[in-house]
Amino acid sequence: MIQLTKSLPAPISPNDPKCKATIEKIENNFKDPSKGISPNHVDSSYFESSVYGPKVVRKRLREDQHERCAYCEISLLERDMHVDHFRPKTRYYKLAFVWENFIGTCSNCNRKKNDMFPLVNDSDRGDLAKEEPLLVNPYTENPADYFEFYQERIKVKDGLSDAKRKKAEKTIECLDLNRAGLCSLRKEWYSRWQAAQELLNNPEFSVQGDEIPKKFKYLYEYLVSPFNNDNHPFHLMIQCAQKQQTQ
Repeated sequence: MIQLTKSLPAPISPNDPKCKATIEKIENNFKDPSKGISPNHVDSSYFESSVYGPKVVRKRLREDQHERCAYCEISLLERDMHVDHFRPKTRYYKLAFVWENFIGTCSNCNRKKNDMFPLVNDSDRGDLAKEEPLLVNPYTENPADYFEFYQERIKVKDGLSDAKRKKAEKTIECLDLNRAGLCSLRKEWYSRWQAAQELLNNPEFSVQGDEIPKKFKYLYEYLVSPFNNDNHPFHLMIQCAQKQQTQ
């Protein structure tokens, strides 16, 4: 998880005709007890993904997130992408079409988070000014303030206040950020980074100007080049590995 910036202007608005019609339908149905919905619980069937997640929204999220899942940082393929609502649309229906509430996720993170949105005090739910979420939002907070890595496993950063520690722990728990498949992918990239360091430290490896020695060219392109920009997967994990290397 890395810090992200939401691009503007927003590609969607609650005032767009289809969005507005959805909100009006929901609020009209509050008056009918037989519908079984309330302001704090609206069935997901009221929300069409084609309305809150059209191509323009999905494209912008993928661009903002460097084509990575905002939570776990795996590659965010179009066919596997979900538009997650940080505050779940079924519990915060008025935020169902608010751009700032959208997060692009992979199917695993989307399924793990589902409609979970834990708060420090559940009695504050619905009062956005008072709510203290127990999930880290990578668009409004810096995940590096909460997490660090030991090799391929994410952990709560040392030295946090009780409040930050609880938030970090709950985020890891809710999103299952140490699930087996994810750790396996991280381990591949961690091993690749280690191999890149070994190549760069090889006494026979030297760069003359911009020229890579011919016998190392393939290895350099495969091992080192992916880490030459900030768009590679598992950026925070590699940052932590680099920091640990210098200590």
